[in-house]
Amino acid sequence: MAASILAILLTLAAPTLSRSLHVKRAALALIALCFLLSFGLAFWHVGVEYGWFEGPKSCAVNAGTSGGFSVDSLLDALNKPIEAPACSDVTWSMLGLSMAGWNAAISLMAALMTIFVIRKA
Repeated sequence: MAASILAILLTLAAPTLSRSLHVKRAALALIALCFLLSFGLAFWHVGVEYGWFEGPKSCAVNAGTSGGFSVDSLLDALNKPIEAPACSDVTWSMLGLSMAGWNAAISLMAALMTIFVIRKA
């Protein structure tokens, strides 16, 4: 995520830093690389959800409450087991794609569009 933000900032700053087409293309290539990395991670997560790949040995989410924490709620939470979903569980989906699936699809499209812009520049 930080690499993506840095790449976007570099691309936004590229026109003021240099008028060179090479600098602009290099910044766009960095953004395309970030999108491709995001696609790779999302595709791996989709593979874990569908059982294509083995997930990490430990996978949990933080327990939280919607209204914030109080001392009493924290003490009560210590006495209750936390039931976190496994990495292979799809907790949200839309139109048949999980959140990881949407992330993979959007990241791949963004990478392809960035590569198209690099080739046209």
